[in-house]
Amino acid sequence: MNFVWQPTVIKSNSSAFARFLLNGWEVSGIAVLATPQHRTPVMMVGSQQFSGVTMTYTNSPNASGGWNRAPFEGVGILNTGSNQYTVNGRLTRTLPFTDRVKEC
Repeated sequence: MNFVWQPTVIKSNSSAFARFLLNGWEVSGIAVLATPQHRTPVMMVGSQQFSGVTMTYTNSPNASGGWNRAPFEGVGILNTGSNQYTVNGRLTRTLPFTDRVKEC
């Protein structure tokens, strides 16, 4: 989510100094609300599991070369962190020098 707010505090019928001092401000911000990604537990296999048989794929639990997910655990059950709530804000000022020139 993001927002930008640029209020006009004093209208044009007030003094020029008060308009210059109070108008031209801008408040903006960005808010991030996120949940972590869930992961699937996997098994790390590194050698022959069955004696007497030369396996083609020695890095999967059943030697098929497929997904090495732990068969006794569910998919996406590991929570990898906590929720993230971040709000960043910024306050800026626009300075009008003349009618034709502005600096931001």
